[in-house]
Amino acid sequence: MSTNEALLADFLAQDEAAAELKVCARTLDRWRRLGEGPPITRLGRRIIYRRSSLQEWLRSRERGDRSKPQERRAIVELSDTATAGAAVKTAKIIAAVIPATQVSHEGQRSKSNAV
Repeated sequence: MSTNEALLADFLAQDEAAAELKVCARTLDRWRRLGEGPPITRLGRRIIYRRSSLQEWLRSRERGDRSKPQERRAIVELSDTATAGAAVKTAKIIAAVIPATQVSHEGQRSKSNAV
């Protein structure tokens, strides 16, 4: 084992990291561009991932008990506009709070509680 291999023993190449996460390498590229993916190390043009950083990133994405409905937040801005002679009411979601009791398990508001 060379010194270089010993230094990089804890790192994975992008395709290896993608295989570990069971996603394609392009998904890792997209996550990196969006700032959502695991931390990277650049080695020249190569992008490598520290195995422990991948594990920490996965832990940070864990959620609590999925059996409990989660509160959804959104703010809604209503405006009236005229389109082809007809008045149209539009809603732009900015932020609001929907109590967990009004959110179904799929994350959608139940139809009986729709406003």
